[in-house]
Amino acid sequence: MDAILKHVEVKKWNSVEHYHRAGSAASKIYSVNGVPHVMLIDKTGRIVFKGHPATRPDLEKDIDTLLKGEALTGDGAASAPKEGADESEEKIPEGLKEFDLENLNSEIEEFKKACAAMTANSDLVAAAKEMPRKFCVITLTQVYFPSTGKSLYKYVNHRVLVGKQESIDLLMGHFEENVKGSFEINKQTRAM
Repeated sequence: MDAILKHVEVKKWNSVEHYHRAGSAASKIYSVNGVPHVMLIDKTGRIVFKGHPATRPDLEKDIDTLLKGEALTGDGAASAPKEGADESEEKIPEGLKEFDLENLNSEIEEFKKACAAMTANSDLVAAAKEMPRKFCVITLTQVYFPSTGKSLYKYVNHRVLVGKQESIDLLMGHFEENVKGSFEINKQTRAM
């Protein structure tokens, strides 16, 4: 908590409200199904992004954009309703597809096995320990369309690694060899 408060102070985000779910009913109230989870709310009180932070390339820029009263754009951002538009009209956001849920569940089980194998590999654990940021997660975003009764999904494997190049290469090589699926791959790396 101290690190978060210091970061907020340094960024001068004092007018931004931050909530922490520990010991609260926030997860149930806001339908949070995974952690970490971010919700960005614009100055009008509208939720403009809800999901895993890895789906947004720069959350700090997003917060600054919203503080200026500007609209958030890009992956996962809710577009502002257009003046005079029928809000009941359903628009399909980019990147959403139909998936066979049985196949998705099977892929997720395989992903869990791959993760268990990674955490049991002492070389991977040692390389990851030295990295300030490292994760390999799958996000599955579902949008239900009441008029058709269908759900569409965005299914992404986020591979985020920051650290020594040799550690990045080791972990990324392992991800590429062992983490398979019909998901999109979002790679973010930065050598230090």
